[in-house]
Amino acid sequence: MSMSSANMSSRETRGQMSCLLGLMLVSRPWPRWILIWQISPCIVGTLHPMIHIGFGIEFKQPTVIAEALGQAAIHPTYLDSFFSEADEAPKRNLHPSNSLVGILDEIRADEKLSTAAHWDDQNQIRDGVLGRAKDDMVKYASQWRVNPENLEEATAELANAAGNHNLSTI
Repeated sequence: MSMSSANMSSRETRGQMSCLLGLMLVSRPWPRWILIWQISPCIVGTLHPMIHIGFGIEFKQPTVIAEALGQAAIHPTYLDSFFSEADEAPKRNLHPSNSLVGILDEIRADEKLSTAAHWDDQNQIRDGVLGRAKDDMVKYASQWRVNPENLEEATAELANAAGNHNLSTI
């Protein structure tokens, strides 16, 4: 089955690319720490691997997906402990669930977290946010939960929050 078949609809091609990505990343019942280990590098490189995965799916380019996975394979994984802690916090009922826009508003109002990253940090995520306010960031990140049952709603909420954030910074 060819991914570049001209006879395939956009939905079919996107579905095949998503399946390809799923087979590469999460097709086995991996332990949670392996999933975090696989996903963390996609986000660490200033989100570039994740952005390229999205481009590969959107523009039906399996080679761009492969390139993104290659990028992810060589990026450091300093977000592992952050993801693990944010994943565990809801299980311990440490922080209530909240809307993404509500969480972003709370982060903006949180002086410690909103000023944790400095212009002169070599890496503003690693050295700033996680270096100076990791526990605070875990508290906020653990409040937004996505699961297969609410994926469509969460995707719409993410788009809304991105628009809300962009408009609020103008």
